[in-house]
Amino acid sequence: ADGSEATLLASFTDTSSASSGGALRSTDGGQTWGTASAGLPTTIRATDLAGVAGNAQEFLLVDDYYSGGGLYRTLDAGLSWLSTGHTGRCSRVVTDPFDPSLVYLGDSSAERVLASTDGGASFVPFGDGLVGAGFVRDLAWSEAAYPHALLLATGTGSYGRGLGCL
Repeated sequence: ADGSEATLLASFTDTSSASSGGALRSTDGGQTWGTASAGLPTTIRATDLAGVAGNAQEFLLVDDYYSGGGLYRTLDAGLSWLSTGHTGRCSRVVTDPFDPSLVYLGDSSAERVLASTDGGASFVPFGDGLVGAGFVRDLAWSEAAYPHALLLATGTGSYGRGLGCL
């Protein structure tokens, strides 16, 4: 949601076509939806979307398309998208709800998790202890304990890492 509770965004992948997907936008609280993929590649598997702390209009969307992939940003609640510069397949995106500079990706590489301290402009491996972990199924932020934690579900198990600092 964009803060007004009337505008909503969602990512989608058309399962009838391996390369079709993008973003959907509703301006009436979800009653009707339309495509909101201006600036996204025509061949995309948009598998996840996350809002950015402090800006109700800003969202990040990941592309897990096998021949490309990447991370995209909107600053206008989905009216237009731009690449952040990160390329490569990624299936999940999580943003820190308190710090807009912290972004985590569920990655299709051997690293499994990547972290950014500059809002998604660059990433470093954040997968210590994940050797042998299967492909990323889900990535989530947990406020249940302090320090907060990043939770990862893979094809071979579940993992958690405290986020006291990067």
